Amino acid sequence: MPYDTGSIQKSLPGLLVLLGLAGLLTATVALEPPTGTLEGQVQAEAGKRPLPGALVWAVLDKPIGRDDILFRKRALTDAEGRFRFPGIPAGGYHLSVHARGYWPGSKYDIIVGSDRVKATMPIPMQARSPELSVWASGSAERKDYPFITLTGYLESDTIAVSVYPFDLRGPLHSGADPRQQDLKAPTGEPALRQEVRITRTDSDGAFTRRVTLPVARPGSYLVAARSGKVSASALLLVSDLALVVKQSSRKLLVYAAHLSSGTPIRGADIEIRAQNRRIASGRTGDNGLYDMDLPRLANRKASEESSPYLVIGKHGDSLSYVFSNYWSYGGPDKCYLYTDRPIYRPSQEVHFKGILRREAGGYYTASAGRDVEVSVRDASDTQVYAKTLRTNPFGTFHDTLTLGEEPGLGSYRIIARSDGSEYYGYFEVAEYRKPEYQVAVVPAKASATVGETVRAQVRAAYYFGPPVAHARVAYTVYKSYDYYYPSQAADPWEEYYEESDTYGYGEVVQQGNAVTDGAGMALLSVPTEGEAGSSFENVKYTIEAELPGHLVHGDLQRHHAGRLAGRAHRIAFRQV
Repeated sequence: MPYDTGSIQKSLPGLLVLLGLAGLLTATVALEPPTGTLEGQVQAEAGKRPLPGALVWAVLDKPIGRDDILFRKRALTDAEGRFRFPGIPAGGYHLSVHARGYWPGSKYDIIVGSDRVKATMPIPMQARSPELSVWASGSAERKDYPFITLTGYLESDTIAVSVYPFDLRGPLHSGADPRQQDLKAPTGEPALRQEVRITRTDSDGAFTRRVTLPVARPGSYLVAARSGKVSASALLLVSDLALVVKQSSRKLLVYAAHLSSGTPIRGADIEIRAQNRRIASGRTGDNGLYDMDLPRLANRKASEESSPYLVIGKHGDSLSYVFSNYWSYGGPDKCYLYTDRPIYRPSQEVHFKGILRREAGGYYTASAGRDVEVSVRDASDTQVYAKTLRTNPFGTFHDTLTLGEEPGLGSYRIIARSDGSEYYGYFEVAEYRKPEYQVAVVPAKASATVGETVRAQVRAAYYFGPPVAHARVAYTVYKSYDYYYPSQAADPWEEYYEESDTYGYGEVVQQGNAVTDGAGMALLSVPTEGEAGSSFENVKYTIEAELPGHLVHGDLQRHHAGRLAGRAHRIAFRQV
């Protein structure tokens, strides 16, 4: 399929990229993909200023010559904003560019091939404005301090955090969740001031920072964060009171317990509110329970029937609140539909069954003698079966559908209708053949140091036991990056809240063939490499082993070992 090079002028917000494509195709060994070079320059639109240090990812979307290549490579722009990817597989590429102070952007349908193409593509700059948000951990056990999470993009590397005592009665009595309201910081002196430094960001300048607040006294607080003209706030509850609320159509049950120990709380004050007014109040008993009979609320307005109840609990200085709702789905009847298998081939019989029950007073009874309209629709929504069935004395119904010789493939729906309600079941139709053998990639050891060659064993065996002996194994080793930044914060657990930045299998670093021995095993060797400037990155190696008709994967992961300077890493090997 030809590529439309004109489509490469789609917008990449915030960046200007000048691309040169130089084809480097030469005679290659059979099955080896052709290669080429992708190069260009990243510039800011304003003043055509080059952007040095921008991170550019080249992702192969449409390979030429082979459709089983998974490739991704990165480069940093030099002092003139230029980047170059030499010797990459020919095909259609997706470029992703990241630079601090600019929104990340993407460019698609960039063709690397045998023809040399020069293209200048001005892309409008979209400036990134500073932004800040704060999320509070909510109720906290007394043995731990609460924490907040700050996220955003700032021009400064410091954030001033203030914690104010805050009276929740007004926001709660308004009927809306205080966490969804625009709460203003009260006047007066805060209970705590803390300056937070942003010590690391991602390639776009965005950050996530988890901060522990040494607030020990139970109560409700407002956390206000400010950096320059940007500000954000969040509600923080420091409480040892936990509320568990269960609601039915007629009753509301509240259980109060200590967060620190899990034991019930006797004498906790409970207030029930709806539509901005109190409708009940009381105290929990020795077992920590408080219940109320909802039908006694005869003066409740009709408009309030679907509105939530607000349950407020207070014990000493600890406060907690819960919004509770009750829904009833599908009326009093319940139906369970299933088939004898999840997937079928053409011309096979599909045996299906339904179980119909009626709920009354907390009990289920068999719905005997009920008419059920049953239809089956294929993946294109064409009806292939329709019949009215009658439930037997046990409340069940069943039938058989015979598939045609050339049925539509995909997901099929079974639809059962009874007393105005619809119920669904699903099965698949596909042309498939059961695999005869299984393949696994098993590491020789759990960890190794950088530069060491890690050995992995490919094991192939038939499902009925014997090994797949003297079979050819084709394997590919991919390398991708998994970013890691050593924590600079006082909180020792902060690094565990950071998300990994991984993408697919990565770039191909090794390919080859092996042959299983008489026991169905083949030994592979994977050399690991350390790279200059890679101290703060994980490198994941993925091994893909294939026998005719079967494909398996194994992952080799390199992790940074703690916060050591230099390049101390450990390597973990895991099977997928």
